[in-house]
Parts: sequence; structure tokens; C-alpha cells
Amino acid sequence: MLDLAYHYFLQAEYAEASRLYEDAIAVDPTDVRNYWYLGLIYLLQGYEEEAQVTWMTGLGQPESVADQHLAHLFQILVSEAARFERLEGYRLAEVIRQYIRELHPDEAALPPPSFPATTPDEVRIQRHSWPGSLYNIKHLGFQPATVIDVGAGVGTFDLYHIFPEAKHLLLEPREEDAPHLEKICTLFPNATYLTAAAGREPGSLAFPGQDGSPRTVPMVTLDQICVDRHLIGPYLLKVDVDGPEVDVLSGATRVLQETEYAIIEMTLFNQFYDVMDLMRQQGFVAYDIVNPVYRMADGALSQVDIAFVKAAGAFRQVQSFYADDHQKAQLTADLEQYQTFMTTYIDERFAAEMAYLQQAWQAGKIVIVCS
Repeated sequence: MLDLAYHYFLQAEYAEASRLYEDAIAVDPTDVRNYWYLGLIYLLQGYEEEAQVTWMTGLGQPESVADQHLAHLFQILVSEAARFERLEGYRLAEVIRQYIRELHPDEAALPPPSFPATTPDEVRIQRHSWPGSLYNIKHLGFQPATVIDVGAGVGTFDLYHIFPEAKHLLLEPREEDAPHLEKICTLFPNATYLTAAAGREPGSLAFPGQDGSPRTVPMVTLDQICVDRHLIGPYLLKVDVDGPEVDVLSGATRVLQETEYAIIEMTLFNQFYDVMDLMRQQGFVAYDIVNPVYRMADGALSQVDIAFVKAAGAFRQVQSFYADDHQKAQLTADLEQYQTFMTTYIDERFAAEMAYLQQAWQAGKIVIVCS
């Protein structure tokens, strides 16, 4: 039951995970792990008071070992905060770390937990995440000669971690970010940065500074900057410029000819179809979708990062869903297990859960978390 509960927790299916943890507590109220994760689910959904009550209940099981339990809870919170950070779930990671600071005020002044000096046995990366997408193409054998990061901000660290052998060009028009990028390039010699915007032709761009005052920054084309700096393909291209993606790509027609993988931030309420049309005209097809962002106003899907690959490129050569017969057999077994689980669910839990959720809806207790 606990493995299944944690599986749902990892998939952010919090309603099912919390139900399983509640059932586990009813079966064995002395197993404090269930209180920790149930409270964490409450915390991640914004129910801080419920999280505290749940954890306090666990800390009293039994009260004589409360200090040991507190240390265990602290360890789990630190571990889960680090996991969210690896998946770029920075907002949820900060929610957890804020409570860590409240739980252990004396820990607030300490540096973040350091990574172990030895190689870990396993680092689990969710496939649907930004790093999951990049590690997947690396696993498939892709090694770019040059990584171009357009709209680098204060750094796109997954690109540096996963492709350290490549040359990296970081473009960012905000002068306030230059010190951060300079420090990255000092620590990572394969990277260089340029305080400039990318566009369809060379020139200049009026760009607001952090204080709102207008500034003029250089504008370059990716085609020309790669020639000037002797940056060769195959390229991996990342574009995150909040609107003028088509202009950036229009100044990169030669670069796109040697680009095997391009990941572009796409806004569903603005330039989505324009970018799709341009990439299709350049011979690309959509390959992956990561990092959905939902509007706070109405919960609508606002933007996603879409990865594009060449329609006739290496990433489109595999036609089968399975790599081998073992994978096919494993999926078949998993589907059979799922069917058994759902049959049990229908018999034992469906009616009760429907009543519970209807009651929660009527009481205004259904909260959709956009993260």
C-alpha cells in the first residue's frame, strides 16, 4: 500500500495518495511515515494547518521518541524539497523549505544540503520534466557540439549539467543578469555569454531595464553570431524570450538546418501557431512537451515548452512503441495489475470516494493547484 501511495504522490495525484495514506494510518497508526507524507500532501495543496495537525499527531506516536520522529520528518522534507528542485518545481520546493525553516529555525543559517562526494546509486528523473527530456535525448546518443541558450536569464543549469562537453552560448538582453552569467562562465569554461537580444536581423532593441527605464541593447542573429564565434553544429537550441520567438527563429535559418533538437517556450494565448508553422516550414515536428504553466486567473493552460526535432532526423527513426518483447510483456503485466486494482477499487472504494468528493465540492473544499 505504501509503495502505491508514494507512486501516486510522485505523480501529484494527491487525492488518491492521501486516501491510501489515511487507510495505512487506520491499519497501523504507529507507522509515522504515513503521517509525514499525508501532512506533506496537505502542505503542497496549501493546507498548512492540516499539515501541522497531521505531523503533530505523528510526533506523538509514541511521545517518548518524538525527537527521533522529528529528525525523520526533517529528513523527508529536505529530501522532497531537493527532489522538487531537480524537477524544476521551485515554487513547491520553496513551500517545503519555508516550513523546514519554521520547523528548525537553527537550520536556517546553514547552507543547503550538499551532494554526496560519492556517486549515488540512482538519481531518479521524471521523464515528463525538463531534465527528463534532455537526459532522454542524451540516452539516445545525441551529443550537440553547440548549445545555444536564447533568453538565458540567470542560467539554464540543466543544459550545463547534461551537456558539459558542448560549447555553450548564453544570450540575455538584461544587463542585471550579466554578473550571474559571468560567474557561470567562470565556473564553466565551455560557456560564453553575450548581453544582447536575438532577432531576425542585426541592429538594436529598446528593452526595459529592471527599474522600468528604457535601454538600448544590441540585437544579433543566431546565424551571424555562430559564424563570428566559430560555433558549429549539431546544435541544441533553447528559446525563451516571452513573445518574439518567431523573430529569433527567422534569424536562425542556417542554424536550424544543423539543429537536431530545439526546445521553445510556447504561449497558447499568443504565438503558438506562428511558431508551429515556422518550425514545420523548416522541417521540424513536435517531439516532446514539458513544463506546463497554468494561468492563475482561470486555470487555463497558458504556456508549455515544446521540443522540436527534424521530421526526417535521427529521433524519428524508431517506429515501434516497444524497444523489445520484454518491455511489451512488462506493459501487459502492468495493465493487468492496473485492471485488478481498479476492479478492487470499484468494489470497495468507488461509491465512498464519489460521496466524499461530492461532499468536498459542495463544501467548497476542492482546490485546484496550478504549479
